[in-house]
Amino acid sequence: LERAQRALLDKTQHIFEHITSDASVDAMPREIRAIAGFTAEYAHTYADDRVAALVGGFVMLRLFNPSILTPEAFGVLPSGVVPSRPP
Repeated sequence: LERAQRALLDKTQHIFEHITSDASVDAMPREIRAIAGFTAEYAHTYADDRVAALVGGFVMLRLFNPSILTPEAFGVLPSGVVPSRPP
């Protein structure tokens, strides 16, 4: 169990570092980056202790969640691949 937990933590850390890397941020659509920036700016004014949560929540809801739900629409899956559905 401890080995599985360590593996999960390592993989999660790797994914987090990839998502927050400069290359990934640069690849993010300009409009999403702009709105995230405005969100951070206002969060600093009204909820300074919640900036990361507010910006992170926005990015998750507007960028990652749609691509998880419809990966074919966002180029996550190669063309022609149909995601399988659980029985």
